[in-house]
Order: sequence, then C-alpha cells, then structure tokens
Amino acid sequence: MTSAAAGNHSPHSGDASLELDGKDVHIQENADRTELVLTLRGEGHTLGNALRYMLTREPGVQQVGYTIPHPSEDCLKLYVVSKPGSRALDSVKLALFHLTQLCDIVGEKYEEAFMKT
Repeated sequence: MTSAAAGNHSPHSGDASLELDGKDVHIQENADRTELVLTLRGEGHTLGNALRYMLTREPGVQQVGYTIPHPSEDCLKLYVVSKPGSRALDSVKLALFHLTQLCDIVGEKYEEAFMKT
C-alpha cells in the first residue's frame, strides 16, 4: 500500500476540505503530489466505480482504487497514484471532466431514442 493510501502523510503534504454541490470533499496529497486520497461524503459505488474506471484510462495514472470504509459511513475514499511528473489531482479533474462528457453523450442518446418511440 502506498503512503497516501495508508494515511502516512509528510508534514508538507497538501490537505484541504471543501464543499462542492452540497457535498463535503476532503483532499490529501503527499509532498510531491503524486499520491492522493479523495474523500467524498454522500457518494458510493455508483460514482466510485465510474470514476475508478475513467482514471484507469488516464495516461498519467499508475494505480487507482476506491473503498467504502464501512456501510454506516456515508463516504467514498478514492486512492490515486500518478506516474512521476504527473499530479494525481490533475488526473482526477481530467477523469471527472471525461466522465461528465460521457454522461452528457449517454443522456443525449437516451433522449434521441426516447423521442423515436
């Protein structure tokens, strides 16, 4: 397990909390920003698996996984390790952008098919 996934962060690592669309988001990065733990409150396997898949397709990502720590906890923990020279958070942003594009395309195709019936 990597140091970010194990929760061992150096004193120089990035640690930030924010709120996006009413969801609590906590970001932890190691000092060289190649390892990331992203905690999303109020999310589960639907987003976790889709985002994990999109991250596996990003060229800067070396390893990715996610967990739902416990069924009573309403959160998703995403673990990302990027290749040297790539920032893990940048890969997450890009994967989220591509996932949004994919959802838009699926929505458009669904609407087109629905209108034909």
